[in-house]
Amino acid sequence: MKAIKVEEYVEYVDGGKYAKKNAEIAITPEFFKDCGKKLRDDEVVVDIDKLPKPVIEKMISFFDIKTELRWTDRGVHLWFRKPKGYKHKPDGICALGFEVEWKTSKTSINGVTVKRNGVLRPIVNEGIREELPDCLSYIKNANDLYGLGDGDDRNNKLYSVLVIIWSIENPN
Repeated sequence: MKAIKVEEYVEYVDGGKYAKKNAEIAITPEFFKDCGKKLRDDEVVVDIDKLPKPVIEKMISFFDIKTELRWTDRGVHLWFRKPKGYKHKPDGICALGFEVEWKTSKTSINGVTVKRNGVLRPIVNEGIREELPDCLSYIKNANDLYGLGDGDDRNNKLYSVLVIIWSIENPN
């Protein structure tokens, strides 16, 4: 028999992104004006908020990402299963060459914001957890490529990321 995974939501300070002192916990966000969803030990959330929404949407489409995602006011939270041997980095550059933040149950003990000012963030593919793809994994010593222009050593930086991307499995 498969165990049922119960979601837990923690009450946040009004208008904030952190839990109240002695915060209430519930299995649904409807009881709270502001709340976060607690992460399970087998989850990692990729927080992308340095790219415009159309760029994020194209990335999701190109890599055929069908995991749960929640749109925020600055970007998106993508909810994945942690791969075996996952080593957590709180923030850095992913394999695609832009800055992201990775959240786990150990680093985000009060959850990840899902409801602010009484409004639940839009959810797509609710409950689905794909494994964290290589393209959104941390790359040591990678350069942030977003917004590079002439005179920024763009070609060398692009080539170094291209070598990394060639080693990632074809997304299709």
